[in-house]
Amino acid sequence: MINKVNNNTTSHRDRITQVFGKTPAAIALALFALVLPACTGTNSDSAGREAATTTSEVADRSNSNLIGKTVTISGDIQRQVSPQAFTIQSDEFVNGQEVLVVNANKVPIVEGTLTRVTGTVRDLTIVDVEKEYGFDLDPGLEAQIREQPVIVATQVALNPNLEKITENPVPFLGRTVAIEGDVERVISPTAFMVDNNEVLGDDDILIVSAAPAKNITEGSRVQVTGNVRKLTTRDLEREFNLGPAKEYEVYVQKQPAIVAERTQVVGQ
Repeated sequence: MINKVNNNTTSHRDRITQVFGKTPAAIALALFALVLPACTGTNSDSAGREAATTTSEVADRSNSNLIGKTVTISGDIQRQVSPQAFTIQSDEFVNGQEVLVVNANKVPIVEGTLTRVTGTVRDLTIVDVEKEYGFDLDPGLEAQIREQPVIVATQVALNPNLEKITENPVPFLGRTVAIEGDVERVISPTAFMVDNNEVLGDDDILIVSAAPAKNITEGSRVQVTGNVRKLTTRDLEREFNLGPAKEYEVYVQKQPAIVAERTQVVGQ
């Protein structure tokens, strides 16, 4: 095996010598050009964003390279600590670690709901957290997470499936959600229906936006982030320039709508 590696190394060096010449300086320059891309390849962008981080990784104090970094985590809300704080657990393990999430503002909390959190990992003490955000932790939870970093959130979006919203919309009204589904029907440039196609039943939901959504066609797979609201036909006509009520009133009578802040086509 060692001879094979040495032979490969010699072969690479011979090819470099043929291209750049036999001077040591030229060979060094060529090797530097090969090594540099490997050194700069990383999972983080220049702002320090880490993708697909889990709560267990954040909770692991030996993983200190996450401190001060911006992470995005998806997991279930385990318990509400205050209007500005909750614990979240990724589903990568049955007994995964809970991590405390805090925010300067009131956050959308529905216990047991899949949630996406973006924020900065900070090595704060429990005393710091309680003092800065104005709440007291339950002693049992405090003992559980005392030695763990926390996530100071900049964005929190609930990720429920559509069935959960349509069957029991009240907990989601006024909250930001991020959903994914298939476009069932295009009503206008600013309104369309989405169905998650995961269960049988009447779980279509109306999506509306102030600006026309781009590239939306029936059958498109979309990701939508927006606010869940109960809208009347008059609201839709006045705020979203929709036409005759017969095109959509059957939906607003039964279900809330999602007022989209961001819509992205992820498949056709």
